[in-house]
Amino acid sequence: MKFDYVFLDMDGVLADFMGGAFKAHGREYNAAEYPKGCWEIADHWQMPVNEFWAAIHADPDFWESLLPYAWAPDLMKLACEYGKEVKIITSPARSPSCYSGKRSWWGKMVPAKIELIICKSKQLIAAPNRLLIDDGDHNIDAWRAAGGQAIVFPQPWNDHWHLSDDPMAYVRRKLSPHQVPAL
Repeated sequence: MKFDYVFLDMDGVLADFMGGAFKAHGREYNAAEYPKGCWEIADHWQMPVNEFWAAIHADPDFWESLLPYAWAPDLMKLACEYGKEVKIITSPARSPSCYSGKRSWWGKMVPAKIELIICKSKQLIAAPNRLLIDDGDHNIDAWRAAGGQAIVFPQPWNDHWHLSDDPMAYVRRKLSPHQVPAL
């Protein structure tokens, strides 16, 4: 059985937002040293949120220049095996370059058959046979509350941090044998 749709989050799942954000602030990201389960980088740095985002907004190439994770091609291929259609779904930032930068990144990194959706409230398109794979616990919770199925993509900054050494193994395990409803 296939899902009608599999939606893959971009930042933190396919694109290394964390590495890019650290670089924008003149720092180097180290997953082993990052506080487990800490979603807000600004909180970790004890920095006002506006100051954190100002450095990102100041770089017009920030979104386009994010590096893809090594597993991104495999994850997209896996999503195509389990979804009749696969879409990239990503939340916008309050930056003029965000939309064009994400679209450019998508155009360079994602196969043409996989469309891009940029929207703040992902849960508005959730449905019973639609799967979301996202690193944001809040996005997963909202998607499930709206009737969709979801898999948390393990990363050091979410509740599944203890599985972040091999996030693809976790996703594969949840997809085979089709265990998503039991999450």
